Amino acid sequence: MRIAISLVLLLGILASCHSEKLLVNNVSSMSMETDRNTVLNTGNSFEYTIHATLKSGENKKIKNDDLIYFPNHQLKDIGKHKAIIQQPLYDFKTDQYPITIGLQMEGYTTSCTDTLVLNFKGPIKALWPGRHGTDGTQPRASAATLFGRDGLEGKDGEAGRNGQDAPNFTGYLWEAENEIRMVLICDSTGTRYCYRTIERDSIIVDLRGGDAGNGSIGGTGGDGKQGKPGKPPGNGGDGGVGGDGGKGGNGGSLLLFIHPNATYMDHSIAVLNSGGKGGTAGMGGAPGNAGNALKGQREGSSGIQGKPGKDGADGKDGPAITISKVAFDCSIFTK
Repeated sequence: MRIAISLVLLLGILASCHSEKLLVNNVSSMSMETDRNTVLNTGNSFEYTIHATLKSGENKKIKNDDLIYFPNHQLKDIGKHKAIIQQPLYDFKTDQYPITIGLQMEGYTTSCTDTLVLNFKGPIKALWPGRHGTDGTQPRASAATLFGRDGLEGKDGEAGRNGQDAPNFTGYLWEAENEIRMVLICDSTGTRYCYRTIERDSIIVDLRGGDAGNGSIGGTGGDGKQGKPGKPPGNGGDGGVGGDGGKGGNGGSLLLFIHPNATYMDHSIAVLNSGGKGGTAGMGGAPGNAGNALKGQREGSSGIQGKPGKDGADGKDGPAITISKVAFDCSIFTK
């Protein structure tokens, strides 16, 4: 009975996978649907439903969240049919936010474009954390040399990549047309990024340094060759040194000018700019084993456990926000 039930479940899974492959390979267009009360604003998360129109004209709701991805990074998928609007706007004239929706499964991929209409509800969230570093790659285990008897030493583990520093910004905050508006100007590139909200809620600027990647475990030492008549067993190779952890990224900074018509927001601004965490050191690699000795032969010796790497340093926290309340010409940011 259990075998029969397991077989039915397996057939159901295979049928489902086949059906999803056919779905992905026969999509004509896709659209994203959101609830009318959903907060649609830069930096905020929201729930969505993806509808696909097949080449046959049939409409399908995409229920399997694992099939969905966003290739152009306008949206960040956070699972369970939720996403974060990542990219800010470049002006205050549009509420249109173009997106690309993708489906993928085992080599089958398709993508379509759609547009979200932002309603600027919810707080302003400017998300500019440094990127996290990736972990070091694990080296392959060593073997014995072609002509020698002893196992080779394990390769050293790879170091974790450093976390990225967060950027430094100069910002301007004011009220216009019953909205709170903010412009951030990147100090290094001069690029402007625009933020809006219809609520007097809060402003969050994320300038945290990226966490570093961890060092990988050192490579395993090679095993010695087995003893043979006239050839003693080989010794095991020592394990490789673990990779060093990467350095955490530094937190960014914000110099913010607040117009007199928005000074009531000065206590509702939070800047998150702590340094990123340093990566953890990789452990030393396992030693190789000695080859088995024949009767009457000396025993070989196993290798030595590899030494661990070094932990990476944390990034530096950014400075406290600097706020200056001063009148400025807001119109220069809306032209």
